[in-house]
Order: sequence, then structure tokens, then C-alpha cells
Amino acid sequence: MDVAGALKTMRERAGFSQEKMGEHMLASKSTISRMESGKIALKFHDVLRWCKITDNPEAWMALYAAFDIAAQVTPLTQMITGFIRLGGFI
Repeated sequence: MDVAGALKTMRERAGFSQEKMGEHMLASKSTISRMESGKIALKFHDVLRWCKITDNPEAWMALYAAFDIAAQVTPLTQMITGFIRLGGFI
């Protein structure tokens, strides 16, 4: 999922310039630009705030599902892989 691109689309559809979005996000215009281009790591709470500011509950739910799945799959995979390497079975 291209979260950075989605942020730009949401901002543009809300009619905000990068400068105006920066005012709402308490960030500089250059920070907003870097967030939209994927040049800086996005924090979950920043994405949530972005969705609220641009009034995009549908995007929030889609992004939430993507973040939630990413957060859960990797640790589970690592746990299963580690368990198999140890030769254990329940």
C-alpha cells in the first residue's frame, strides 16, 4: 500500500496546500512534502491525525487495517519460524 501517495491524495481532495496541511499538523511545509514523498518514516498517530484533518474515515480504516496486519504478521511469522527451528511441536 502506498501510504505516502494516499496522504497526498487526501490532502489535495480536502483542498489543502502543503503549507495549510502543515499548519493543521503542526509541521513545516517541507515535513509535509517529505511525508507525502515517503522520504521520512510515518508514525501511526500522524497518519491518524492526517485522516481526521482531511475527513477521510474510509482511508483511516483502510490504513488501519494495513498497519494492523503488518504489525501482527511479522511477529507471528518470527515466532513460528523460531519454534520450528527449535524442533518443537505442541
